[in-house]
Amino acid sequence: MATKLKDWAGQAGLQWVFGVLLTWLVSASSTAALIAASDDLWQRLGETRWPLSVAAGSAAGLIATRLAGALRKGRDRGVIYDSSYPECDPKFEVLERINRYAISDSGEFEYSRRYRVRAMKDRLSSFTDRYIWTGTDTDLKPRPGDNVAQVDISHDTTLGEQTWIDIVFERRLNAGDEYEFEVHWPPMPDWPRSRPFLSSSTREPTHRIVFEVTVPQRFRRGRRAWFEVLRAVDEADPFTTDECEFDAGGRLWVVRDLPKLYHCYRVRWQWSPAVADAAGFWPSSDG
Repeated sequence: MATKLKDWAGQAGLQWVFGVLLTWLVSASSTAALIAASDDLWQRLGETRWPLSVAAGSAAGLIATRLAGALRKGRDRGVIYDSSYPECDPKFEVLERINRYAISDSGEFEYSRRYRVRAMKDRLSSFTDRYIWTGTDTDLKPRPGDNVAQVDISHDTTLGEQTWIDIVFERRLNAGDEYEFEVHWPPMPDWPRSRPFLSSSTREPTHRIVFEVTVPQRFRRGRRAWFEVLRAVDEADPFTTDECEFDAGGRLWVVRDLPKLYHCYRVRWQWSPAVADAAGFWPSSDG
């Protein structure tokens, strides 16, 4: 409904502008004609008066036609270039989402997600999310953490595709209730074969996204990392890319407040040559 009202308002606005300009042209022409009719100059023009009147009227009509065409062209172009999404009717608002990715000095990998949400409807008992693991071991599924009764795989996928999960709460929520919970993954020994990135998408209105990444220096190439905003996690060309750095302890902390809805946010880095050699491949620079 809101989208239709927006389109109607845009068309109505163009019609209003066109109407104002056309009214001004007609009024100006009428006023000029009245003034000219009462002026001696108009009388002295003699037989040239009527050809001049026709020329002036034709010019005014041509201007109005060109203006209407330009407005119509701009409106039509706006339709095919419109990137708006349908109106959102969410079950939750995500107040904070913390994505933790950590590799220890001994090479043990841990990954978890912690959420704080606000229910927007009554009788909600689960939260649906998705993840993509680019390593070779896809049998390791997320496990319940704080305030989670169970984690169900709602749509299992193959290597490199997204897996949908239903995170079942320990209690039922009503509109306005806030709830904090966590899921975590078992150790994944095949992390050297995964692509070096951590991402989070805004399927629900989100207030804050946090990325906490720990990768010791010997596992990565340099201190540089990149924070990107994308249409989707598998997009080749991000909307924006900003450089960031790991600190001396191998930690990287990135926060995005008020991220845009239906966007993907990603932190990526590069594996060290030793990791690439051990995994048997060289990861590309785009993570």
